[in-house]
Amino acid sequence: MFEDIITALSHEFGKPGLSTKRAITAEEVRTALEVLPKAKRRVRVYSGQGFVPNSYRNKCQIQYLQGDFVDGEWKWHTGWSNAQRCRASGSIVVVQ
Repeated sequence: MFEDIITALSHEFGKPGLSTKRAITAEEVRTALEVLPKAKRRVRVYSGQGFVPNSYRNKCQIQYLQGDFVDGEWKWHTGWSNAQRCRASGSIVVVQ
């Protein structure tokens, strides 16, 4: 199951190694699938590179993987969000 989802989403992974665009990897997909039994409607896993403080001078983006439980099945997609957080703290894994 892990490998099927990783293969399906790998074309959406951002370019690794950029300091201002923190991309996800296959590891975030594995993390999302591991916490899936705890979720009722949504799972979101941000890039393991983490967030940056609000005082960070440059614009910084962080990629996430999100799974939504819709019509009895999980739908997966990726997206980008602002990586700046107060004191660079925030939850990498969000389960709802």
